[in-house]
Formats: sequence, structure tokens, C-alpha cells
Amino acid sequence: MRACIHPAKILLADEPTASLDRKNADQAMKTLHQRAGQGTLIAVTHDPGYLSGFDRILLMENLEPVFAGTFEELKKTRAYERWLAAE
Repeated sequence: MRACIHPAKILLADEPTASLDRKNADQAMKTLHQRAGQGTLIAVTHDPGYLSGFDRILLMENLEPVFAGTFEELKKTRAYERWLAAE
């Protein structure tokens, strides 16, 4: 995780928790959020368990955006239900 060594205003994380057990995945997400500080963290994930930690969420289906908003708004959509069912 180069973000831990070099400060950045924008952090991009593509599947930062892939292949990690839950304990280490939780620590990785915590570290990314801390390193982002007042900057921006953009993360790609297939794990709905980490969505609540983000201010804005963009949900994609078949490479098309189907939702943009907060986690609370997302939880009320059919797109979220479909995503959970696919897990």
C-alpha cells in the first residue's frame, strides 16, 4: 500500500480487501480511511460491508451506473437488493 508511505490528496483503491480475511480487511479499510484524512478515497469493492464508511457511493451493473448517493439512500433501492442477492 503505497498510500501508507507517500501522502496523497486522492487515494485510489481497487479491491483493497480482496483475498484478505475479515480482520485484515477491516484493518486495511481503516488504514485507507485514515490516510485519506481530509482528502478523497475512491475504492472499488464487491463487499457491501464497507459501503457505510463512504460519503458517496456509485453502484454499477454491467458497466453502467445504476445508483449514485449515500449508503442510506442505496439501502432503499432494488439495485442494492439485487447486489446483496448476487453475493
